Amino acid sequence: VTTINIDRKTATLDASLLGIDGKLEIGDSPWLTAYNDEQKAVIGHLKSQIDYKTDKYYLFVFKDGFETTKSIAGFMPLQRQFGFLFNGGLNSSEEGKGSLSGVAAHEIGHGVFALRHPFDQYGSKKESTYWLMDYKNGSLLSHMDWAQLHNPDLKFYVFQDEEEGEIAGKIWFTPEWEPMKV
Repeated sequence: VTTINIDRKTATLDASLLGIDGKLEIGDSPWLTAYNDEQKAVIGHLKSQIDYKTDKYYLFVFKDGFETTKSIAGFMPLQRQFGFLFNGGLNSSEEGKGSLSGVAAHEIGHGVFALRHPFDQYGSKKESTYWLMDYKNGSLLSHMDWAQLHNPDLKFYVFQDEEEGEIAGKIWFTPEWEPMKV
């Protein structure tokens, strides 16, 4: 049995984090990559205003009128802790599902369950299925998505900051337990 607890918090975004254009930088493939520097700054700023926990997933919902560098309803990179939802983009051609709940479910599919778009995974045309992970307003799961949701190898809450994945400047140990620095 799975439970989902939704907790709503209000935070204020410092517009100076968005750069000179005043828009959140999206990038070319937001669902497959890590967060860019601007997104990391926004995440850090918003984390400081909430009761942040390392074992929870977060969706930041932005009001109508919030601008991004690309028309998009939301994004959450694969197996990441933070997702972005844009009320002004719910009907956009990219990630649009027509409703906030539809976009949230789609992005949770990426972030929590590492689900991919069928057109990336299988080479199908965009909006050719009613699957949750396609861009059409569908909510169905493919057999493979259903299998992924039940994959015992899928790891939840394995988060690290981008810097934590770096090895340079840290002390490591050899197989003989000799300390070494990279």
